[in-house]
Amino acid sequence: MNVLILSCIAGVLGTGIGGLLGIIFSKINEKKTNNVLAFAGGCMLSMVFFSIFPESMELTSPINIFLSATFGILTLSLINYILNISTKNKQTKIQAFICNYQNKNNSKRLLKAGLIMFFAIALHNIPEGLAIGTTGVVNFKTAITLSILLMIHNIPEGMAISAPLIAGGMSKIKSLIFATLAGALTIVGGLIGLIISNINSSISALALAFSGGAMLNVTFCDIYPEVFENQTSST
Repeated sequence: MNVLILSCIAGVLGTGIGGLLGIIFSKINEKKTNNVLAFAGGCMLSMVFFSIFPESMELTSPINIFLSATFGILTLSLINYILNISTKNKQTKIQAFICNYQNKNNSKRLLKAGLIMFFAIALHNIPEGLAIGTTGVVNFKTAITLSILLMIHNIPEGMAISAPLIAGGMSKIKSLIFATLAGALTIVGGLIGLIISNINSSISALALAFSGGAMLNVTFCDIYPEVFENQTSST
């Protein structure tokens, strides 16, 4: 139950706060957002290399950790590739929020973009929940820290959902509901991770390493590229 609560905090609360901020503010300070995301990314890297992987090594061999982590990286890369092909959207989540926010002539396009963003982020939250579930079985304190960092990471994603939906003509209440529901699949991922990790210690170690690989993918292929691209566009 505690792990599922943490998954709810990371997913539902994170995207929910982001959705609310997307309603309140028509503009965001990119510099401050970049700083927060960069900080969260650094904390994730520290957690993966100094907590998740070392704890996995206590339960299984280094080669198994390497293979499982690689599988986690490749799995999330495949998910992102499929999402990129299906959406054909080259903009980052933050850019999707910023660009044409107040352009009412593009309301239909923005509404479609917001719905696509909803499905993409919802699917993307499953591996994040898996990371919380597997980590919570081995070290609950680490899972608490991870859920807080993922919540921070999910705030801009909630903004990326609600802002285009509002600009596309959807009511503020409905857009907030969509943003919040996008984080609900984190709970599903947390439940899966919890079930897998409770089978035996070896599977728990492999699942933990898999989630570590997924977190590396989120950091290097999602958070930091977004930070660098926003920094470049603002200069």
